Order: sequence, then C-alpha cells, then structure tokens
Amino acid sequence: MEELSLSVVIPAYNAAGTVGATLACMHRELKEAAAVFPEFNYEILVVDDGSTDGTRDVVTALGIPGVKVLSKPNTGVSDTRNFGLRHATKKYLWYFDADDLLFKDSVARLVEFLSLGPDLLKFSSVTEDALTRNHIESFNNSSTARVTFDGRYADFLCDNTVGFSSCFIIVRRELLLASGVTFDPAISISEDVVWNIGLALKNPEARIIVTDLNAGRYIVNTASTVNTASITRNKLHLDGSMRFLAFVESELPGPSYMHRSLSVFRTNAVNQIITRFLSCRFKGPELKKRMKETLAIVDNSGVESRQVQVFRHLAASPLLMRAAQMLYRRVFLPYVKPRLGRN
Repeated sequence: MEELSLSVVIPAYNAAGTVGATLACMHRELKEAAAVFPEFNYEILVVDDGSTDGTRDVVTALGIPGVKVLSKPNTGVSDTRNFGLRHATKKYLWYFDADDLLFKDSVARLVEFLSLGPDLLKFSSVTEDALTRNHIESFNNSSTARVTFDGRYADFLCDNTVGFSSCFIIVRRELLLASGVTFDPAISISEDVVWNIGLALKNPEARIIVTDLNAGRYIVNTASTVNTASITRNKLHLDGSMRFLAFVESELPGPSYMHRSLSVFRTNAVNQIITRFLSCRFKGPELKKRMKETLAIVDNSGVESRQVQVFRHLAASPLLMRAAQMLYRRVFLPYVKPRLGRN
C-alpha cells in the first residue's frame, strides 16, 4: 500500500493570539483521522516568520505532539510557505493559516479521499467573522462530501477556475518539488491564486479530486487580506492587486485549458483594483496621479465590467472621485466589511 502521510505547514507571523486555537483544532482532527486510518501519519510544521509577539513561545508551551517549530527572519507569508515546503517530509502537503479552523471530523474524511491517491485534493470552506463567528460568506456550502470531479487537472479547468485558497487544497509534495511550483515572494495579494495558476500550468495531467465537503473555516479578522477597514492597508493592497494583474496578463493567453481561468482572473484583478482604489484616500496631486495611472491600467486590460464603466465616469473628475471615495468608505464599506475585496 502506498504511504498515506501529511505535512501541515502553518506560516505564523505575530500569531500568538490565534495560533493556539488553530493548532489545538488541527491536532484534534489529525489525531482522529489517525484513529480511523492506522496507516496514516502526519507532522505539523509551524514556521515562525520573525514574530515579535512571542508566537514561538506560545506554540512551544502548548506541547502538542507532532508539532515542530521552525524559525526564520521575517520575509512574508509566501517565502515562509516555501521554507516550510523545504522542510516537509510527508507524501502530501497542506498549507494552513495560523488563524483558521476546521470542522469536526473533517480531516478523517479528507484522508479518506487521499487514500485514493490523487495528486491534488480540493475541498470547500466557510468564511466566518472572527468576533461573531457568523457565516458571512460560503464557498459551495455543503457538507455532503460528494466528489464533484475526479480526473485530469486540465479537464477540470475547462469548466472551472483555478482560484481557490491554498489553505483548502492538499497537494502531493513531490508534484510541487518536481514542477518547481513555489509562492512568489514579490506577490502578497492573491499570492495563492498565482501559486494555483503555476500549479495548473505545469501540471495539466495531474489527477485532482474535488469534493464539496466543508472542511475549512476561514476566519476573517482585522489583519485579513479581505478586511478593508484600514486605508493604509488598502493602498498596499491596491499596489498588490496591480502586481497580480500584471502577472495574469504576462501568462495570457496561455494554453487552451487555461483560457477561462486566466480571463476570469484578469477581470477579478481589475475589479479588485477598482474597489481598492475607492477604499483609499488620496490628497491633491497624488489623487490625480493615481487616477491617471490606474485608469490607464484598467483601460489597457481590455476588461469591460460594470465596475470599469463606473470607474471611468468617476475618473473624469478628481472632485467626483474624491466624493466617491468618501461615500464608499463612510456609507458602503462599513456594511460589507470585512469581506469586501474578495470580488
């Protein structure tokens, strides 16, 4: 029988307040899976990305079996995941965030799918507010654990896009190593989508199993990418969204099985740029400069969405754009926070 094992890589930067709950949840689920499948073994690698809040001490104090803490200078989540890949030892690899959780009995069901020997296993998640734990967004919200696709990655991409979180896909480690697929340290917005695109481009023949099982619980908090409450963060995310668009455009048109995915992500990136721009606040000459630059990027993309049409009208006047930004931040944004920006 082929080995059935899993490395869970958890990048952690200043995660002292959340990593304990994440590890307790992950350990519980992995332990229960091992009870169901005695041949299953695992490791949990927490990669401390130069935290300054005692994250490493918190993890060490927990004393959870199977958890290993690795430390490195702060270089960002993408480089930290790559570091974890280099130190992982099991057949399958699962990147997981230090503030997310899992549904009970979910990992045992995932291991059952892994026993079928796929190269990739994609499953579903539910997004929750960190304070209220209310479901604010669902991705394929079902707990039936049906297999919705089992076959070649390229065939899957003909009818689906590749943009799912790296936290909710498990990959054969050797597939990553053989194809050289890693996270781009220069990209911090939609970096998991970029990783997925690279994975698909280089591994069209890989076997992927897709299930509608809701295993993951994506917890949105003040530090989450989808939280647009901070104007300073929004400016950084605006620049990051532009880099993401540039990456997608550099891959176009791509092979035939990627046409739909790349086209969808070009549209998503443009819409994301627009929502991030409206979430920002620019003053005087900076507003005119950023309007001109952003409008040129939007126009050159060739995307003709409703958001693009609205943005063109607003970009006709700095006064109109400033009013739109203020209205967006004060009236619209509070009602959609913290999920805005997922587009």
